[in-house]
Amino acid sequence: MLNRVFKRAVQLKDLNHNPCSGVALPSVHTNSIQPKEIEEYDVEETDAIEAAIKDSWENHSKLYRASPSYILLLNTGMRLGELLALRWKNVDLRNKLIKVRENQETVKIDSKRKTVTTLPKTKSSYRTIPINKKAYEMLMELKRRNEETKIKSLYVVSNLKGEPFNDNNYRRDFKRFCERYEIEYKGIHTFRHTFASRLFRNGIDVPTVSRLLGHSNTSITENIYIHILEEQKVKAIKLLDCI
Repeated sequence: MLNRVFKRAVQLKDLNHNPCSGVALPSVHTNSIQPKEIEEYDVEETDAIEAAIKDSWENHSKLYRASPSYILLLNTGMRLGELLALRWKNVDLRNKLIKVRENQETVKIDSKRKTVTTLPKTKSSYRTIPINKKAYEMLMELKRRNEETKIKSLYVVSNLKGEPFNDNNYRRDFKRFCERYEIEYKGIHTFRHTFASRLFRNGIDVPTVSRLLGHSNTSITENIYIHILEEQKVKAIKLLDCI
């Protein structure tokens, strides 16, 4: 990024020399930073989350209106910013497709935090995600809840005014949700990791998972999920004993 900035500055004659010229990036193999082991929600935990989503609405005065989106995240692998920016116009329920076209970010303007809608992080973040049965059910539940509470919104996940949900408020609500139902809180991004991990354990290849996640290249996917991929290699080798 800095190289492009300084290169442009040289072109505009604001600088005589690009200070990034000739800088050699360290090899991945010489990088001493170890990848952080990812957390996942197991099947029991996701079943508990799903049961709590139903209970909080039906038995506790319509609490956590946006909670079906937790399972939606689990079944699509979307980033939180992509979910919060998702509009109904980009959800094709008939053909069961979600088009990721926008991203929500929190930026600082004049020392104040402001939520803005931006373009996706990278070109590969523009993608179409198939909607499976569980994701479809959660989308329909979100629609039904909006109708029950008479909330009209362009967004799949919105606040009571129909405006985009703030990421901090979304995380806070999920943490409270977990505390109420005694579910271990592992963070929102864990849904994305769980989505990818389950795909790998069901034999889906790296390029396909990488495209679904919106990674710019497969090496990013491999680096993040190296432990699971190694686990799958061991299982693959053991299969040779059956031949």
